[in-house]
Amino acid sequence: MTLQLAFERFMTVDEVNESGACPECIDEADDTQLGEWLDQASDLIAMLSGMKIYGQADLVARPCRFGHHCYCDCCHLDSIPFGDPKPIVTEVLIDGVTVPDDEYDLHWGLNGWSLVRLGDGTTPPDRWPSSQRLHLADTEDNTFAVYVTFGINVDIPMVHAAVLELVCDIASDVSGGYNNPNQLESGIIQATIGNATVQVDFDRLARLKRGEMGPALSKLLAVYAPGERSQQSAVYSPELLDGWNVNLRIPPVIAS
Repeated sequence: MTLQLAFERFMTVDEVNESGACPECIDEADDTQLGEWLDQASDLIAMLSGMKIYGQADLVARPCRFGHHCYCDCCHLDSIPFGDPKPIVTEVLIDGVTVPDDEYDLHWGLNGWSLVRLGDGTTPPDRWPSSQRLHLADTEDNTFAVYVTFGINVDIPMVHAAVLELVCDIASDVSGGYNNPNQLESGIIQATIGNATVQVDFDRLARLKRGEMGPALSKLLAVYAPGERSQQSAVYSPELLDGWNVNLRIPPVIAS
Protein backbone atom coordinates (compact mmCIF):
# COMPACT_ATOMS: atom_id res chain seq x y z
CA MET A 1 0.00 0.00 0.00
CA THR A 2 1.10 3.55 -0.64
CA LEU A 3 -0.05 6.70 1.09
CA GLN A 4 -3.29 8.14 -0.29
CA LEU A 5 -3.90 11.16 1.95
CA ALA A 6 -0.97 11.73 4.30
CA PHE A 7 2.15 13.45 2.99
CA GLU A 8 4.40 10.99 4.83
CA ARG A 9 4.43 8.09 7.28
CA PHE A 10 3.96 9.50 10.73
CA MET A 11 6.50 7.05 12.19
CA THR A 12 9.25 4.90 10.71
CA VAL A 13 9.34 1.11 10.84
CA ASP A 14 12.39 1.30 13.12
CA GLU A 15 10.59 3.64 15.53
CA VAL A 16 7.67 1.20 15.81
CA ASN A 17 10.00 -1.77 16.36
CA GLU A 18 11.93 0.14 19.02
CA SER A 19 8.75 1.24 20.81
CA GLY A 20 7.99 -2.27 22.03
CA ALA A 21 4.28 -1.70 21.38
CA CYS A 22 1.93 -4.73 21.12
CA PRO A 23 4.69 -7.33 20.62
CA GLU A 24 2.09 -10.11 20.44
CA CYS A 25 0.74 -8.53 17.21
CA ILE A 26 3.71 -7.07 15.35
CA ASP A 27 6.81 -9.02 16.40
CA GLU A 28 6.30 -11.56 13.63
CA ALA A 29 5.45 -8.95 10.97
CA ASP A 30 8.20 -8.14 8.48
CA ASP A 31 9.16 -4.57 7.62
CA THR A 32 7.02 -4.58 4.46
CA GLN A 33 3.87 -5.55 6.36
CA LEU A 34 4.62 -3.10 9.14
CA GLY A 35 5.16 -0.35 6.55
CA GLU A 36 1.73 -1.06 5.06
CA TRP A 37 0.13 -0.76 8.49
CA LEU A 38 1.96 2.53 9.05
CA ASP A 39 0.63 3.85 5.73
CA GLN A 40 -2.91 2.84 6.74
CA ALA A 41 -2.55 4.41 10.20
CA SER A 42 -1.16 7.66 8.76
CA ASP A 43 -3.95 7.90 6.18
CA LEU A 44 -6.57 7.16 8.85
CA ILE A 45 -5.32 9.99 11.05
CA ALA A 46 -5.27 12.35 8.07
CA MET A 47 -8.85 11.38 7.17
CA LEU A 48 -10.26 11.40 10.72
CA SER A 49 -8.72 14.81 11.42
CA GLY A 50 -10.33 16.31 8.31
CA MET A 51 -6.84 16.78 6.79
CA LYS A 52 -5.66 18.90 9.70
CA ILE A 53 -2.91 16.38 10.50
CA TYR A 54 -1.22 15.12 7.36
CA GLY A 55 2.56 15.43 7.77
CA GLN A 56 5.05 17.53 5.84
CA ALA A 57 6.46 17.53 2.32
CA ASP A 58 9.00 19.53 0.35
CA LEU A 59 7.21 21.15 -2.58
CA VAL A 60 7.93 23.61 -5.37
CA ALA A 61 5.32 26.32 -5.91
CA ARG A 62 5.10 27.85 -9.40
CA PRO A 63 2.77 30.84 -8.88
CA CYS A 64 0.83 32.44 -11.74
CA ARG A 65 -1.57 35.37 -11.73
CA PHE A 66 -4.92 33.89 -12.72
CA GLY A 67 -5.97 34.90 -16.24
CA HIS A 68 -2.90 37.06 -16.94
CA HIS A 69 0.03 36.40 -19.24
CA CYS A 70 1.83 39.75 -19.24
CA TYR A 71 4.72 41.38 -17.45
CA CYS A 72 3.36 44.92 -17.34
CA ASP A 73 3.14 46.93 -14.11
CA CYS A 74 -0.63 46.67 -13.95
CA CYS A 75 -0.64 42.94 -13.27
CA HIS A 76 2.10 42.70 -10.67
CA LEU A 77 1.25 41.87 -7.06
CA ASP A 78 3.66 41.73 -4.15
CA SER A 79 1.73 39.22 -2.01
CA ILE A 80 1.21 35.55 -2.93
CA PRO A 81 -1.26 33.59 -0.76
CA PHE A 82 -0.19 30.25 0.70
CA GLY A 83 -2.98 29.85 3.26
CA ASP A 84 -2.46 27.75 6.37
CA PRO A 85 -0.45 26.26 7.96
CA LYS A 86 2.59 28.52 7.78
CA PRO A 87 5.01 27.15 5.17
CA ILE A 88 8.79 27.14 5.54
CA VAL A 89 10.29 28.96 2.54
CA THR A 90 13.73 27.57 1.73
CA GLU A 91 14.45 29.30 -1.60
CA VAL A 92 12.88 31.65 -4.13
CA LEU A 93 14.00 31.69 -7.77
CA ILE A 94 13.18 34.27 -10.43
CA ASP A 95 14.49 33.54 -13.93
CA GLY A 96 16.67 30.85 -12.33
CA VAL A 97 18.37 33.33 -9.98
CA THR A 98 18.03 33.01 -6.19
CA VAL A 99 16.29 35.95 -4.50
CA PRO A 100 18.09 37.01 -1.27
CA ASP A 101 16.08 35.87 1.75
CA ASP A 102 16.08 39.40 3.23
CA GLU A 103 13.97 40.58 0.28
CA TYR A 104 10.85 38.60 1.19
CA ASP A 105 8.94 37.42 4.25
CA LEU A 106 5.78 35.58 5.27
CA HIS A 107 2.95 37.76 6.56
CA TRP A 108 -0.29 36.53 8.12
CA GLY A 109 -3.70 37.91 7.12
CA LEU A 110 -7.36 36.89 6.96
CA ASN A 111 -6.61 34.42 4.15
CA GLY A 112 -3.68 32.86 6.02
CA TRP A 113 -0.01 33.25 5.20
CA SER A 114 1.24 35.19 2.18
CA LEU A 115 4.72 35.59 0.70
CA VAL A 116 5.46 39.33 0.58
CA ARG A 117 8.22 41.14 -1.29
CA LEU A 118 10.08 43.58 0.99
CA GLY A 119 11.59 46.97 0.24
CA ASP A 120 14.39 48.90 1.91
CA GLY A 121 12.02 51.28 3.70
CA THR A 122 12.63 54.18 1.31
CA THR A 123 11.54 52.82 -2.08
CA PRO A 124 8.65 50.52 -3.01
CA PRO A 125 9.62 46.83 -3.12
CA ASP A 126 9.95 44.94 -6.37
CA ARG A 127 6.87 43.01 -7.38
CA TRP A 128 6.57 39.25 -7.86
CA PRO A 129 6.36 38.07 -11.46
CA SER A 130 2.71 37.55 -12.31
CA SER A 131 3.19 34.94 -15.04
CA GLN A 132 5.74 32.40 -16.20
CA ARG A 133 6.33 29.50 -18.55
CA LEU A 134 5.41 26.47 -16.51
CA HIS A 135 6.75 23.98 -19.06
CA LEU A 136 10.30 25.24 -18.47
CA ALA A 137 12.58 24.17 -15.63
CA ASP A 138 12.80 26.80 -12.88
CA THR A 139 16.45 27.40 -13.80
CA GLU A 140 15.37 29.06 -17.08
CA ASP A 141 14.33 32.61 -17.97
CA ASN A 142 10.64 33.50 -17.65
CA THR A 143 10.18 31.23 -14.63
CA PHE A 144 9.31 31.80 -10.98
CA ALA A 145 9.57 29.17 -8.22
CA VAL A 146 9.18 29.07 -4.45
CA TYR A 147 10.67 26.06 -2.62
CA VAL A 148 8.68 25.35 0.54
CA THR A 149 8.23 22.78 3.25
CA PHE A 150 4.49 22.57 3.69
CA GLY A 151 2.30 20.81 6.22
CA ILE A 152 2.18 19.83 9.88
CA ASN A 153 5.07 18.45 11.90
CA VAL A 154 4.03 14.97 13.08
CA ASP A 155 7.26 14.09 14.88
CA ILE A 156 5.65 14.67 18.28
CA PRO A 157 4.78 12.21 21.08
CA MET A 158 1.01 12.74 20.81
CA VAL A 159 0.98 11.76 17.12
CA HIS A 160 3.31 8.80 17.70
CA ALA A 161 1.08 7.47 20.49
CA ALA A 162 -1.97 7.60 18.17
CA VAL A 163 -0.04 5.88 15.35
CA LEU A 164 1.08 3.06 17.65
CA GLU A 165 -2.46 2.63 18.89
CA LEU A 166 -3.77 2.35 15.32
CA VAL A 167 -0.98 0.03 14.15
CA CYS A 168 -1.67 -2.32 17.06
CA ASP A 169 -5.40 -2.20 16.33
CA ILE A 170 -4.86 -2.91 12.62
CA ALA A 171 -2.39 -5.70 13.34
CA SER A 172 -4.71 -7.41 15.82
CA ASP A 173 -7.65 -7.26 13.39
CA VAL A 174 -5.85 -8.65 10.34
CA SER A 175 -7.72 -11.73 9.08
CA GLY A 176 -5.53 -14.72 9.85
CA GLY A 177 -3.19 -12.25 11.51
CA TYR A 178 -0.13 -13.00 13.59
CA ASN A 179 -0.67 -14.77 16.93
CA ASN A 180 -4.44 -14.41 16.60
CA PRO A 181 -5.77 -18.00 16.32
CA ASN A 182 -9.08 -17.23 18.10
CA GLN A 183 -10.20 -14.49 15.71
CA LEU A 184 -13.77 -14.96 14.48
CA GLU A 185 -14.13 -15.65 10.76
CA SER A 186 -15.64 -12.98 8.55
CA GLY A 187 -19.45 -12.84 8.92
CA ILE A 188 -19.59 -14.60 12.31
CA ILE A 189 -20.89 -12.38 15.10
CA GLN A 190 -21.15 -14.91 17.95
CA ALA A 191 -19.46 -18.17 18.91
CA THR A 192 -19.65 -20.56 21.88
CA ILE A 193 -16.39 -22.02 23.15
CA GLY A 194 -16.95 -24.52 25.97
CA ASN A 195 -19.26 -22.77 28.39
CA ALA A 196 -18.28 -19.26 27.23
CA THR A 197 -20.02 -17.19 24.56
CA VAL A 198 -18.00 -14.68 22.53
CA GLN A 199 -19.84 -11.94 20.65
CA VAL A 200 -18.70 -9.08 18.42
CA ASP A 201 -18.79 -5.76 20.29
CA PHE A 202 -20.93 -3.59 18.01
CA ASP A 203 -20.50 -0.60 20.33
CA ARG A 204 -16.77 -0.84 19.68
CA LEU A 205 -17.37 -0.95 15.92
CA ALA A 206 -19.45 2.21 16.19
CA ARG A 207 -16.67 3.89 18.15
CA LEU A 208 -14.14 2.91 15.50
CA LYS A 209 -16.28 4.51 12.80
CA ARG A 210 -16.39 7.71 14.84
CA GLY A 211 -12.62 7.72 15.10
CA GLU A 212 -12.59 6.86 18.80
CA MET A 213 -10.21 3.94 18.50
CA GLY A 214 -8.47 4.52 21.78
CA PRO A 215 -7.42 7.17 24.29
CA ALA A 216 -4.33 8.31 22.37
CA LEU A 217 -6.17 8.85 19.07
CA SER A 218 -9.16 10.46 20.81
CA LYS A 219 -6.84 12.88 22.63
CA LEU A 220 -5.02 13.77 19.38
CA LEU A 221 -8.26 14.47 17.51
CA ALA A 222 -9.68 16.44 20.44
CA VAL A 223 -6.65 18.77 20.32
CA TYR A 224 -6.08 19.12 16.56
CA ALA A 225 -9.51 18.41 15.06
CA PRO A 226 -12.29 19.09 17.57
CA GLY A 227 -15.89 18.82 16.41
CA GLU A 228 -16.53 17.53 12.90
CA ARG A 229 -13.86 15.01 11.90
CA SER A 230 -14.76 14.38 8.29
CA GLN A 231 -12.95 16.19 5.50
CA GLN A 232 -14.68 19.47 4.76
CA SER A 233 -15.78 20.50 1.28
CA ALA A 234 -14.21 23.59 -0.23
CA VAL A 235 -14.71 25.98 -3.12
CA TYR A 236 -11.62 26.74 -5.22
CA SER A 237 -11.79 30.28 -6.57
CA PRO A 238 -8.40 31.82 -7.46
CA GLU A 239 -9.82 35.31 -7.94
CA LEU A 240 -10.78 35.37 -4.25
CA LEU A 241 -7.09 34.96 -3.35
CA ASP A 242 -5.82 38.01 -5.27
CA GLY A 243 -6.10 36.06 -8.52
CA TRP A 244 -3.14 33.74 -7.87
CA ASN A 245 -2.97 30.09 -8.87
CA VAL A 246 -0.13 28.44 -6.89
CA ASN A 247 0.89 25.30 -8.80
CA LEU A 248 2.55 22.80 -6.42
CA ARG A 249 5.03 20.18 -7.56
CA ILE A 250 7.28 17.64 -5.88
CA PRO A 251 10.91 18.69 -6.43
CA PRO A 252 13.16 16.26 -8.33
CA VAL A 253 15.52 14.09 -6.30
CA ILE A 254 19.14 14.94 -7.10
CA ALA A 255 21.45 11.93 -6.74
CA SER A 256 24.42 12.54 -4.48
